[in-house]
Amino acid sequence: MRSATCPKLEHSPKSHLFLRAWLVCVAVSYPIFWLSDFLTRALSALVQVVFFGYHLGVFRVLPFGAYAWSAPPHNFDPLHPHPMAHLNLTPGSLVWIVLACAALVIILSRKPHLLAGLFLAALGNFALAQQFALIFYSHHATLATVIAALFFLAALCWGLRAMLPAGIENYWSRIGFLLAAFVLPLSLLLLVLARSPVQRNILLLAIPPIGAALLSSFSGRLRFQNTGAAPGWKLIVGGAIISALLFCGIRGANYALEQKRLSAAHAILVSLPSVPAQTPYPKVFFQKGVNFTAEFPATYDSAQGRRMLELLPPYGIDSVALVPYGWSTSHPPRVRISSGAGSWENDLGIEELARVAHARGMKVFLKPAVWLAYNIQFSNAQDRRDWFQQYSLFVEHYAQLAARIHADLFSVGGEFEHLSQDDAEWRRVIAQARKWYPGPMVYAANFGSEFEHIQFWDALDYVGLQEYYPLPDNLSTQSMLARIKAVEERFHRPVIFTEVGFPSQAGANRRPWDDGSHASVSVELQRECYEAIFRTFFKQPWFEGMYWWKIGSNGYGGPQDSSHTPWGKPAMEVIQQWYLRGGR
Repeated sequence: MRSATCPKLEHSPKSHLFLRAWLVCVAVSYPIFWLSDFLTRALSALVQVVFFGYHLGVFRVLPFGAYAWSAPPHNFDPLHPHPMAHLNLTPGSLVWIVLACAALVIILSRKPHLLAGLFLAALGNFALAQQFALIFYSHHATLATVIAALFFLAALCWGLRAMLPAGIENYWSRIGFLLAAFVLPLSLLLLVLARSPVQRNILLLAIPPIGAALLSSFSGRLRFQNTGAAPGWKLIVGGAIISALLFCGIRGANYALEQKRLSAAHAILVSLPSVPAQTPYPKVFFQKGVNFTAEFPATYDSAQGRRMLELLPPYGIDSVALVPYGWSTSHPPRVRISSGAGSWENDLGIEELARVAHARGMKVFLKPAVWLAYNIQFSNAQDRRDWFQQYSLFVEHYAQLAARIHADLFSVGGEFEHLSQDDAEWRRVIAQARKWYPGPMVYAANFGSEFEHIQFWDALDYVGLQEYYPLPDNLSTQSMLARIKAVEERFHRPVIFTEVGFPSQAGANRRPWDDGSHASVSVELQRECYEAIFRTFFKQPWFEGMYWWKIGSNGYGGPQDSSHTPWGKPAMEVIQQWYLRGGR
């Protein structure tokens, strides 16, 4: 007997059936996508905590999902780093996802269903994105990751195929349905709910299902045709209600968790000694530094991050750069501060690390940065002025924070290659920052044209260089030395390297800024490049120090890691030797 709310597919107008199938996907996509993200990034860690006594290091409930990280008690050993310490998808979670996908495949093989297909496609897509991150971003293209990526791609295609209602015979109509029912809701949710441009990883999450839709829509008899009842309006309305309740519930849970974290963080902050308010700021001092960056899962306000920072002084490191990131858009011109409790580099975490660093005898360099600053440019003067007004507020926020934590050095910006020639605007930014922060200031200029053509160095206390000049194969530094010395002689300001570094891979000397290639690991070349920089600059009378890029708060690195970090590699021994016995 046919239900009034669920008419049979073959007795309903196709356009109405397709519309209802699409509305169901839209209505339930949020809870299904959220659950898929939870399964891929949080479930395994929570199971380890509940059943195996693991320590829960991080747990975040986010509008678009959740993530968790756990480890056996006292298992964090930064002196023996693991090259995959900064990745989200663990072997344990991989097993859970594979089992879930297999169960859904079995279900769909017996009785096709639109929602089961949607869930399988979502789960396969989120797991596939994690594998792509391993292969393309972290250069971990092992046989296991490739096989896992192929498995999850097959699950994605299988799920999309199962979503197709019967009766769509045209290839392009099938693709259109899948794009509208899967890719469009996913992309819109990412744009609306993700907190930052990095989290809005549309390429990783939206591009694969487009390719999978092309594969899944080939003409021929559909393996999975939804030949049962068409989606009813009750399912559509129910899905919308569940989505709304989930969103409200997540906001409430997130608020409660953040309040608990804030209370714990404030208690830790109170337990750490602060720098007395009247402590003077030395204008010029030699800096044996490293950039200390927040890396998953050890955010700046984590116990793991604090412990990692405490391991640096034995290497002769007496200065650390803390690097909080903001975000900017050109259309409209906007600069956004990301300093709240959910940020990896939140203000409270920066204040905690500053107190830890000062208590261990280290200076603190607060170096706020704007993500992809070198890409920001404007075609008209009004947009440019509007952007600088926004950016002044960004600098003001961090200048006030620098004063509050008694940072020993503050950067007003860096790597704005298309904006740093606006001399008048930057002098206004610097003057405004000095109203809030009384200590020495620097700008972190990108190597090359920007560094060599800035005119406002005289308004600052240091000339700051993001030092990634390429070196020839004989590692001669004479050309870069001449370029840097020419700027110093013109402005008579001491020079510091606000960043300097080389990835531990073949060809690092020719492209020291690039650790995104798939070149083979070469920790020895990294070590030799470090030696070349130290030999050339460490004892120059006009040179006042460097900050190597980078040591992560989670202690990632090791001899198999090809990234910039020196941690766990011979380059760290070079740092120790020069910082402790280099004569300065």
